[in-house]
Amino acid sequence: MSDTDEAARRGLSRPHAFKKRSVIVIIVVVVMVLLVLLMFLMLFMMVMVAFVGEVILIFMLHAPMGSHGSARTCQA
Repeated sequence: MSDTDEAARRGLSRPHAFKKRSVIVIIVVVVMVLLVLLMFLMLFMMVMVAFVGEVILIFMLHAPMGSHGSARTCQA
């Protein structure tokens, strides 16, 4: 109990330093959150690009069920 009271008294006795430190902490937290969001966005974009590429490849392989598609599969 005495430690918390002492810390509170110290924080109240130096409001400018505490304020400055809190602003720096807020800026650091915001930057870290933005970096994490950017990382998740890049990961999501990579997954989406890979998924879309795979879907396009599947459609390119399976969609042409006409003459040249079946002929290619028969030749292979």
